[in-house]
Amino acid sequence: MKRVLILAALLVMGVTGLVGCGETSTTTSNTNTESVVESVAEDTDNASEVVSAEESKADDSETSSGIGTKQSSITLVNNDEVSVKYNGIYRYSDDCLVLDLLIENKCDNERKFTPNNFVVNNCKISLANEYVNVPAHSKYSSTVNFDFIFLISDLQTYDIAKIKSLDFDLEIDDESYDKIHEYPIHIPCDYTVK
Repeated sequence: MKRVLILAALLVMGVTGLVGCGETSTTTSNTNTESVVESVAEDTDNASEVVSAEESKADDSETSSGIGTKQSSITLVNNDEVSVKYNGIYRYSDDCLVLDLLIENKCDNERKFTPNNFVVNNCKISLANEYVNVPAHSKYSSTVNFDFIFLISDLQTYDIAKIKSLDFDLEIDDESYDKIHEYPIHIPCDYTVK
């Protein structure tokens, strides 16, 4: 019985010592636990990269298809004809980011949506696929379609390591292009480009 208690005490002291000192464990279960903890920490870091707007203009939240991160969205435009929400910035690949816009066309005809004069931290940046045509009575998401992409190399040209603001003129016109509305958009951000 004494041997069992001594072995149990040594085992507890050994595990406590390993965890307390932060040393690498020699057992498989501890190694697996450490890798799970590291994985969760990485996931938490990635989740913190999602842009959070300082000014919330909408109470609801959206789940971006294909991304799986639930976050607050900002309503940029909402009227009888269209609704446009900003859901954040997402990394599309190692070299580019996606401006996540959710667009709803409530009209009986197709609408064209163009974010003109796209500016990041007072620096003009080009967007890939600068406009989208959204059919009548339908919704469009840029994260699903991978539109409104901008290159990290363009940000590096201006030494932008952190996105603090997005500014653009959201131009919306109808199928005949005779009715054009332009909305100046300013979005405060906090996104670190890694």
